[in-house]
Amino acid sequence: MSGSASEPAAGADVVLSGPGWRVHRDPHGVPHVQAESIAALAEGHGAITAVDRAWDLEVLRTRAEARSAALLGPAHDDADELTAALGVQETARTWYEAASPEDQRFLAAYARGVDGQLDAWARSPEARALGLTGRRPEPWRPWTPIAVHLDAHLLAGSLPEQLWRRHVRRTLGQEWVAVLDAESPRSAASNAWLVPGPLSVSGAPMIAADPHRVVEGSGPYQPVCLSAPGLRVRGLALVGLPGVPHFGRTDTAAWAITAAM
Repeated sequence: MSGSASEPAAGADVVLSGPGWRVHRDPHGVPHVQAESIAALAEGHGAITAVDRAWDLEVLRTRAEARSAALLGPAHDDADELTAALGVQETARTWYEAASPEDQRFLAAYARGVDGQLDAWARSPEARALGLTGRRPEPWRPWTPIAVHLDAHLLAGSLPEQLWRRHVRRTLGQEWVAVLDAESPRSAASNAWLVPGPLSVSGAPMIAADPHRVVEGSGPYQPVCLSAPGLRVRGLALVGLPGVPHFGRTDTAAWAITAAM
């Protein structure tokens, strides 16, 4: 990662800043968040995410609050009903209240960074195209990042199969469940690959994985570089969640995840 926790890379202009953090972009447009502390790093990460992905954050927040149909139309009523039925907001708040003070500060700082850039909504291409620039997003709660993450993964695991079976049973009857059954998780599989350094051309190890992500407009990931004292990370952040949980690396380690749908 170019630059340090206190100074941007040579020739890089600061595009956004706040208390204890600032952001510059590399030649590829990837944001580099540099901060004086972990909490400040999370705030800067939330702020630049709001600038770059204002529409996505508002869609994710309203989905997690079971109110996306008001933004996206009645076709999203079923998704809102599922979110409400599974208590995503209540679960997220419970998890937040049970978290350590350090984790609470980390999540709250990200939400604070998002809230500080809510004006970016009016500049987003999607809001302009839909004539929604006069609609101001509501603030994020400290537990909103958890709710967004939970809601985005509601259909992971066996839940889609259970919902499909219920739909077939209610629509056609129990005798059709076996006929129109979906793939069982027991027959599903995934994979990850590691090539050790002695077997690679460069001499450096390589890691890769298949995240099983469904193709989505704009995609769920955000390339970022994050640095603070004792911390230098680059990778793919999940929009709406601070940090780099799925695909990333430091100067000495790398990680990847499979079955991240």
